[in-house]
Amino acid sequence: MRFLICGSDIFRSRKKLALIRERFKQTRDPSGLNTDIFRAGDRTSVELAEAILTYPFLGERKMIIADGFLSHNKADQEVILSALQRQPETTVAVFYEPTDLANLSGSPLLPFLINDRFTEEFKSLVGEQVTGFIASECENYGLKIEIRACTELAQATGADSWRLVQEISKLCSFAAARGEQVISTSMIKELVVGTNEESIFDFLDACFDGRSRRAIPLLDRLIQSGVNDLQILAMLQRQLRILIGARDLLNRGISDRQTIAGKLGVHPYPAGKAIASVQQLQLTDLKKASTELVEIERRFKSGTGKLLAELTLFACSVQQPRRP
Repeated sequence: MRFLICGSDIFRSRKKLALIRERFKQTRDPSGLNTDIFRAGDRTSVELAEAILTYPFLGERKMIIADGFLSHNKADQEVILSALQRQPETTVAVFYEPTDLANLSGSPLLPFLINDRFTEEFKSLVGEQVTGFIASECENYGLKIEIRACTELAQATGADSWRLVQEISKLCSFAAARGEQVISTSMIKELVVGTNEESIFDFLDACFDGRSRRAIPLLDRLIQSGVNDLQILAMLQRQLRILIGARDLLNRGISDRQTIAGKLGVHPYPAGKAIASVQQLQLTDLKKASTELVEIERRFKSGTGKLLAELTLFACSVQQPRRP
């Protein structure tokens, strides 16, 4: 028996891998003596091949978990493929890759492993999948979440399922401690730092629109709220990457909000805001601003720059946009 678990949504793919391993432990290997994990780079393809062909120790089945070998060089994969072609029925081989199937198309192992029944791909969540995931995770804690709160959480975190589960755990613990059964929008605003990205977006929008008098108070309020300087820079750079991505896709004739959201790995709402914001911006303007932010970060980390002063100059120096 062979499994292939993969996908760019690493949280959900890792969760599936853990479930397979736990099920095998409970039904076949409570002692753990017949379960072995091979991670590419730590152990060789020859060792993995030998383990696949080895019979279990005092048991009916053994499980071999191979992590990252489909991304290894082809010569090593051929060694593994040779072993799989002689794999005894007593071996359960589970292959894991933290990437989508499309990125594995050149692997010699893929045609041999792919199987509708035992292959599961976990792509990054997009659109309504994100809000559905949020609602489902809240239900696991025995709580519900307001529709608007669900949307705001999705906007704040994007499609990062690792971060989503951390934020949901925090929100559910907070709600339970207060005896609440429903997570509200006020809880999102109070506890989820990502909502500050709305202020970051508004700051950048004001900068590119030539409204420095509007941009600087937004920046000052963000700093006064307690968000640390490096986090502000990181959020600014992330928002600029989204804007650059949106402008680039529009330049290539892609204008559908859902499609752009999927390609950028963000919720459709911020994708829509990005599309609207870059309508009159050139890609060169955006890339120039991104380069300047990198320089600001370098000066700040070297101790030669003060964040508020640097970003105030940034807000004042960004040129008003020209139509692309």
